[in-house]
Amino acid sequence: MKAILKQGVLCVQCNSDTIILDTGSPVSLGTGSVLDLDGISIQTHRSILGHTWQSVEETIPFSATALVGTDQIGDRSICIDIQKQYATWGELLNSGSPLEMISGVPVIPAMLNGKSGHFFFDTGASICYVANESFLDGCEFVDHYEDFHPILGKFTTKLFSASLNMNENIANVDTGILPNALLSMMNALGIDGIIGTNSILSGEIQLDLTNHLYVFADADNGVPHDSWAHCYDELFEASFGSMLSHITGLTVELVSGLSEPSESILDVGAGTGRISGPLLQRGFYVSALDPSAGMLNHLRNRFPDHSNLELLHQPIAHLKANERFNGALCVFTVSSYWLDEATLRDSLSAIYNALLPGGWLIIDRTLRDAFASTQFQTEKIQRQATVETLGDDIYRFTEKSKVISSSNNIAEANESFLIRFWQEDIFLDHALSIGFKLEQDLSHDFAGSGASFYLLRKI
Repeated sequence: MKAILKQGVLCVQCNSDTIILDTGSPVSLGTGSVLDLDGISIQTHRSILGHTWQSVEETIPFSATALVGTDQIGDRSICIDIQKQYATWGELLNSGSPLEMISGVPVIPAMLNGKSGHFFFDTGASICYVANESFLDGCEFVDHYEDFHPILGKFTTKLFSASLNMNENIANVDTGILPNALLSMMNALGIDGIIGTNSILSGEIQLDLTNHLYVFADADNGVPHDSWAHCYDELFEASFGSMLSHITGLTVELVSGLSEPSESILDVGAGTGRISGPLLQRGFYVSALDPSAGMLNHLRNRFPDHSNLELLHQPIAHLKANERFNGALCVFTVSSYWLDEATLRDSLSAIYNALLPGGWLIIDRTLRDAFASTQFQTEKIQRQATVETLGDDIYRFTEKSKVISSSNNIAEANESFLIRFWQEDIFLDHALSIGFKLEQDLSHDFAGSGASFYLLRKI
């Protein structure tokens, strides 16, 4: 079954139908008809606790044919992988992490913000929730967030960033506070909150509600582009060569107008050095940061023992470098690799903290139309890069390409990872809340690049 997110809710698509797959509901709702989900017959019911499917359907902010709950998946296991966009029926588990069923809903013991609790695992919830705000003591307040409940309708919650640990599977998740209408039921059942779909964005989880077990598949922790750093430049030059050169030239000239050559620049997502290289040649001190060792090795080989070059092998969100840099660059789609608001905030905060007072940041935000597939073939290059939407502004990028060298050796690129489109208001609101000032919208200068560009200033 094809699995997608709609407003953060897990859905499966069967033929032309969109069906909510809701582990937080003990009852499957619909018109009373029988659905065929990948060979399994699913009986829907017309109402739950006096609420008809029609009344529930009216509160859902997207079109859905039915809602499948745990009453129809309890005698089999189900595997869910949002990144790979599938949900499949599986064999019952012989081992795994324990869960229990309370009122027909799976309950998972977990650590949220370092505190132990028992949480409903609810794929009908887009984010995590707590019943008691004390769980979030010390967590960063993010914003107010509007959500919906199939029975309660729309509601607004305060949103915090917290660390969730499900049996050593750790994720940073946006977490809200449950509305009062749900608290009495949660308290009576001894439930501390809800674990939503933002906890499982990057890997497969398998639920066995019969044997009360769950497992996470071994996550692919590969860093995007790392396995094909050796042919990255050739592929992107062949795909976007003239435009990349144009953007590079504009960016380097912009940096030269903002800082003196003797100043220090942080190049976030430096890759093989498309920007770092020209800046080094102009005399700037450059710290090139990238989570890919392969990309940084390529950069090192281009500029061996360069006294003005520092290589930082880590994600930007992990950088601890207080007030070291006069300016920073975060361009060429780097922000698209930040998949959730927690990572967006952490990354922007790390850049902000690394800048000297008055320091600048040039950052781009990939436009929706740029999330498109690329396919072509030349004498030396066969490129097939596909971009598929998974819903809720999340896309899967898959590269299956080949580069033939002058000596007829073949270098292959074969990997898949998630990227995200950021709405401008969310993107800039987080930057401004951290302390940046929007000094200039540079998008007009970079027209045709497939991205909006901004000049931010630390204040």
